Amino acid sequence: MDKAKGSTKLSLLVKNRKNETPIGKPRVYFCSTKVDQEMYFEDISDDILKIVNCSIWYKNSEDISVKNDFGNDLTFSENFLSQVQLVVIPISETLLTDLENSLIYIEIKTAIDKSIAILPIMMEEGLEALYKSKFGDIQFIYKKNAENYQLTYEQKLERFLLEVLVGDELSAKIRAAFDAYIFLSYRKKDRSLAQELMRLIHQNESCRNIAIWYDEFLLPGEDFNVAIEKALKTSDLFTIMITPNLVEESNYVTEIEYPLARSEGKHIIPIEMYPTDEEQVKAQLDVKYILRVRERDFNTKLTNEIKEISLSTSPRSPEHDFFIGLAFLNGIDVEVDSERGACLIESAARQGVVAALKKIVRMYEMGESVKKDLSASIRWQQNLIGILQAKIASEINKIDMSFAEELWHLAALFNKAQKPSDAEMAYLRLYEYCSQSQDDLNEHIVHLLTISCNNLGSIYLLKNESSQAMEYYSYAIKHIKSYTYEDKPDFRRDLSVTYSNLGMAYEFAKNYQSSIEYYEKCLEIREWLLQSVGDYQDLRNIYNCYNNLACVCEKAHRDSEAEQYYKKTITIAELLVKQSRGNYERNEALANLKSAYNSIIEFYYNTDDISCEQRFRQKRDASLRQLKAIEP
Repeated sequence: MDKAKGSTKLSLLVKNRKNETPIGKPRVYFCSTKVDQEMYFEDISDDILKIVNCSIWYKNSEDISVKNDFGNDLTFSENFLSQVQLVVIPISETLLTDLENSLIYIEIKTAIDKSIAILPIMMEEGLEALYKSKFGDIQFIYKKNAENYQLTYEQKLERFLLEVLVGDELSAKIRAAFDAYIFLSYRKKDRSLAQELMRLIHQNESCRNIAIWYDEFLLPGEDFNVAIEKALKTSDLFTIMITPNLVEESNYVTEIEYPLARSEGKHIIPIEMYPTDEEQVKAQLDVKYILRVRERDFNTKLTNEIKEISLSTSPRSPEHDFFIGLAFLNGIDVEVDSERGACLIESAARQGVVAALKKIVRMYEMGESVKKDLSASIRWQQNLIGILQAKIASEINKIDMSFAEELWHLAALFNKAQKPSDAEMAYLRLYEYCSQSQDDLNEHIVHLLTISCNNLGSIYLLKNESSQAMEYYSYAIKHIKSYTYEDKPDFRRDLSVTYSNLGMAYEFAKNYQSSIEYYEKCLEIREWLLQSVGDYQDLRNIYNCYNNLACVCEKAHRDSEAEQYYKKTITIAELLVKQSRGNYERNEALANLKSAYNSIIEFYYNTDDISCEQRFRQKRDASLRQLKAIEP
């Protein structure tokens, strides 16, 4: 682990895989409070590095600004973020309660404005509403698996990282796609001009496939001279940037880098970025000519020079565009240029490259390197499905999992875009496709069938078509039970959700007897899950079950059962308060407890039981006073 200092008081540290350096690797920024960094950084960074060989940058905890007094740190953060591919944010109550007063808030806003991928990881339960008030609709993943229909944290993290970042195998393909490597030599005083020169070079169509090495790839702490020598020797061309700063005094460029390039016999191109005394230049450098960016024929001359060292003369393929596009998105041996990278990937997608189509779908869906546009994401996803369908047309009665997952993704996109009719058709298509063969039945297909049925049921329920909703919920139960599910908590959880959905559908249809039966089946499974898994979310699910049963029993005039379920709801609500962690979760639990008391008070009022009504009012007030007085 090495330290890289900026020009301000703020400093960054970097973590890599053992014996690795961050050179040429995707950059991840860990954005957190000081407390959260100390609690979560090692755990989360280890999870990420197990999946992707990247560099994870984070602040020196001593430099993290607590209040809005960060000054020049803001400029440093914005400049650094422009070269980052992913921002990881551990979500905690500490972060959310004081977000607006921290540098973190501006860093997150900057990342969103720059269309940099963001990965919020929910570290604590019960923060969903507060998170939404701060982050809106930005999706997050739970560190602890707390949602129904959810892949494990590890599976979701892996899927996300492999879609956003670039692994070793793909990095090798990207590097192989470059025609040549240029070593860019310049004075550190001229860094902004060097970055401008890189952009000018890559704006030239004949140069977009050229990788440029410059000192941004150096890591403080490694042997500077050894790294420079290695990079220069492996480059195909040496470009020296001419400015007045180059010739005004002795410097590393003219005394070390330039002589080394000559001794290695490198093809040397001097490029003038700012008017400089030519006599002074030739007095220090043995050059016969100088390319000047201000001259009209600069691009023509540059193209001719590049032809001398280009490794490939074959026509560019769509796959090649995809790899070079990924290089620009991820800063792999080139500067980060999101606009150029997105353009190249979109070009490859238009020509049917499946990997490019998947990438561009996600980019528009999540707003990564492009402005978020769900309509564009859906169009590209439909194109992807059309291409995949053509490829599997001959596979009759055989399920292609990749195709099935893309159908699922399309349905989810329609849901996200709030297009229920289109989502209905997409889920029907997914259901029909996954139902075509029982021979290929596996755990993943059963899961897809269950998801499609439950979503279809919910869509029909919203359309007041309760009979169709019940039909698809029943299909979901059938598919889960067709597979060995008893020893699989995830399948049992899916089954409990489906039973709850059926209970709701029958309640909506005023068939209270059937509604109670399915709510009770749901409760039985959730009590098993609480005993087997035993996390806070399962306790919250049981609270919801008791509340649902109490309400339906009261509607069915089964007052004795309703009363017992209301009392059980209070008991579980009290447990939730005791087991809550953090102020937000505790406040939510207290609100649930108050709601549970109010429900039974209203029940006694409706049944004209004045004595019990008054007794529970007193119990409510005493309980809430006592619990509020106890600080967690």
